[in-house]
Amino acid sequence: MKETWTTAQLKCLYTNARSMGNKQEELEAIVHQENYDMVAIMETWWDDSHNWSAAMDGYKLFRRDRRGRRGGGVALYVRECLGSLELDDGDDRVECLWTSRQGRRPAWLTRELWLELRKKRRVYNLWKKGQASQEDYKGVARLCREKIRRAKAELDLNLAAAVKDNKKHFFKYISSKRRAKGNLSSP
Repeated sequence: MKETWTTAQLKCLYTNARSMGNKQEELEAIVHQENYDMVAIMETWWDDSHNWSAAMDGYKLFRRDRRGRRGGGVALYVRECLGSLELDDGDDRVECLWTSRQGRRPAWLTRELWLELRKKRRVYNLWKKGQASQEDYKGVARLCREKIRRAKAELDLNLAAAVKDNKKHFFKYISSKRRAKGNLSSP
């Protein structure tokens, strides 16, 4: 079963646990009852002995435990369908977690182009109801196709120009293309 997410709001819980060791089941019950999307916890007091009990069904766990002494620690549970990944800040001395939500928007889709696609959908709906002519719809559709082609060409040109200066951005874009093709199922 694959869950899709369509709402624009996230339901979050932020709490200070002051030793999560004996509160894991209580937390899990609250999270599932309230249907939270993200749960941020500080003062987990976790160490390697808590690996077996830290996982929660339907959530991806990110955690940073305090090293060398008791106390501290932070954890973040993110609903799996939100597609998140941990960002490395490079500083293990600070108990801090950074995550990023993976978007589905193509790199070439600007706000202007998105608004144009919405306009195309509105004209299509009007045409289906008989309130707009087929020529109107075809004109808007043609304009959208041209703008999409231009946007994709511009993205490719910008990537080619920036590959010398920003190789990381270029390879991130290529990786996302490879992942997208890998997610396609064969008939």
